[in-house]
Amino acid sequence: MRIAVIDDNSQDRKAAITLAKEYFIQRKEYENIQIFFDEYHSGEDFLKSYIKGIYDILFLDIYMKSLTGIDIARQVSLADENCHIIFFTSSEEHYPESYEVHAKGYVTKPLKESSFAFCNAMDYVMKQLSLQFSGLTIFLNGSEVFCSFKEILYFEVNNRKLYFHLLEKTFEVSGKYLDYSQELLNDTRFLECYRNLIINMDYIQNYDEDNFLLKNNERLPISRRKKQMVLNQYMKYFLGKRIV
Repeated sequence: MRIAVIDDNSQDRKAAITLAKEYFIQRKEYENIQIFFDEYHSGEDFLKSYIKGIYDILFLDIYMKSLTGIDIARQVSLADENCHIIFFTSSEEHYPESYEVHAKGYVTKPLKESSFAFCNAMDYVMKQLSLQFSGLTIFLNGSEVFCSFKEILYFEVNNRKLYFHLLEKTFEVSGKYLDYSQELLNDTRFLECYRNLIINMDYIQNYDEDNFLLKNNERLPISRRKKQMVLNQYMKYFLGKRIV
């Protein structure tokens, strides 16, 4: 895991790194994760070396000269939705703006007095990161292949054959529907919206009376018999994603 610490105050950068190290010591479930920290004294300095996908988390000061933390967050959130931002600031003035850039935390300075808020933000981020990297083993052409949950659009039975529809390809796999479906439905983002059809709710764009519209413009049917339960589960997930 790589974390960028962007703050024009060197003492605050050190305090942020100390808080993070203490957090990972306390959370034994993450003890095998290697953590790397990169420090930047300005937003401009950070953007010069920024590459999409390089950072899992940004610790970002709001009040900096020239480019503010909000400015940086807007650029990063547009480029990489999987990069998680936690703001550090001496004021709550920009709290509403933090929602605009999907920040996962808003921690006030001095940092050593805000460890509880920091740990709450990190717990949320680490849960999201664990979802990003989780997946299951599929059986493809006689071989076992790891398939990331975040790449799956939907899983279905069609003409008695099993198919995983991913972002850029579709795989016909061997095995039993029940085995795959149990693993998928244990993850909160998956929903059985129709008989033998499981959808990744992260890719739902909208819905109408009879179908879910995916972000790739495919339409998947909603079970008439279980319609209310399906829509309730989707709305619960949809609203939960927006609570920080």
